[in-house]
Parts: sequence; C-alpha cells; structure tokens
Amino acid sequence: EIQQAANTSQIEVLQTTDDPIGKTVKSLVKISTTPYAHNWYTVWSGDTYDQAGQWTDDTSMALALADSIATVGWNLDDQARRYLSWYKTDKYSVVDFCFDIGNQTRRSLDDFASVGSVSEVLRNVGETANTNGSIMRLAPVPIAYHYLFPDYIEKLAGLAKQSSDVTHPSQQCEDSCAYLALIIAGLIN
Repeated sequence: EIQQAANTSQIEVLQTTDDPIGKTVKSLVKISTTPYAHNWYTVWSGDTYDQAGQWTDDTSMALALADSIATVGWNLDDQARRYLSWYKTDKYSVVDFCFDIGNQTRRSLDDFASVGSVSEVLRNVGETANTNGSIMRLAPVPIAYHYLFPDYIEKLAGLAKQSSDVTHPSQQCEDSCAYLALIIAGLIN
C-alpha cells in the first residue's frame, strides 16, 4: 500500500513537471514557412504569459479533474463546472487567467455553460472532437481508480471514456483515454 501511494505521488509529480518542460521545448523552436527563410529553424520567444517552468492548460485541467474526483467522486457535471471555473475565473491556472485553451475545449465548455449538463451537450456533438485535450488531463482518473485494474478494466476504461466526453466526445478520443488509463493503472499496480 505504501508503494502504491509512492507510485501515485510520482505520477502526480510527473504531470506537473513534464508539462512545463515539454511546453518549453515545444515552443522554443518552430519552422518558418516563409520562402525567404528556407525553412531554417527560428527561435520563437513565446507568449509573455507562457514562461519556462509554468504548466499549461493540460495541467490546469488535470488539477481541476483531480479536485473534482477528490471532492465529489465521479460526477461529469462537476468536472465540467471545474473546467469552466478554470476557463472563466483562472482557478487552477498557473497565472491569473486562462492563457491557453484549445478550440474544442472552449466550444464544449461554452456549450456546457449554456445548458449546464454534460449529457445535454453530448446530444449535440458529432465526431469532430478529435484533438488531444482529454488525454492530456487524464492522469487523475487512473490514479484515483487504479484499484479497478486488472479485475475491472471495463469499468476503468469506461470512466476514462466518460472523462473524455466532457470536452472531447469522439470515439477516437474515448478509446485513446481508455488505453492510456489502463497503462497508467497497470504501472501503478
């Protein structure tokens, strides 16, 4: 049991440290598409609010998801409310406002703000939500529910898919979240 707690803590630390490192490396170098630059790599200074060591929207949403699970258990509407709180009021953000949000996440949260129910939002969404937002924030799900592995992997996979549905309700995103949740839970166990 002590080893499982240590593994869980290590994964939480990884989420909050890997995100800033990956973000920083990703935003340092971009390829210029102008014909005069001959596709040389150019250094990009980044956004004023996107500094080295700061986490991104992915970790902000993972923190909101973890807070929801720890506070109320499994509740998709509560998860969406906490994401909306991050988006609109800066809660869970590393700076004083939401400085980055994906288009699909924004659309889903704006829709949720209008209707107040994830199930209502899901009735009006098609298969166009195929971006990486839901898998980037997924870690709290397999961390909290790792005990379902391996005896109840269908339940764990189902929770991961539901988590994706809050902002990215496509089969591709759901399946990707289910797959990664099983890997993380297996590593914890």
